[in-house]
Amino acid sequence: MYSREELKQLKQNFWNSLAEYCDSVPQLASKKEKFMMYNTRLKGTELKFGLQRDRISVILEINHPDINRRIELFEHFQSCRPIFQKYFTQNVDIIYEPFFQLPVGKEVSRIYVENTDYDFHRPEHWPAIHDFFVTNMMRMEKVFKIARSSLE
Repeated sequence: MYSREELKQLKQNFWNSLAEYCDSVPQLASKKEKFMMYNTRLKGTELKFGLQRDRISVILEINHPDINRRIELFEHFQSCRPIFQKYFTQNVDIIYEPFFQLPVGKEVSRIYVENTDYDFHRPEHWPAIHDFFVTNMMRMEKVFKIARSSLE
């Protein structure tokens, strides 16, 4: 069991090692901002990494403050299911959740991929987690850009 401070340091070490890993990926090495994350150019949408002890995930989160717009955006991205399936491999399940409850109680919509095989508390799992994050975030960004362009 980790103390609060030890867990904070572990997370910081993990994210620093992810940044180093990204610098070694040819498609990302020359980019100042490795991923678009919060800079999606579509209000109420963000791309995120999810890091919990029992699961890791790459997430397209729709958190628009207007619930009608949030549902509209979710339905649009859900209608792009063939594009998601084209870019994500067959062994990765894409999860579509129109009403996802965040730990703070806020409701959002999410489309994500996850993996429960790794424990980020174990540094020997970090290379596999890094690979999962980078590979799937690059796919998620590609799908997001294609789907976003049909909204403009």
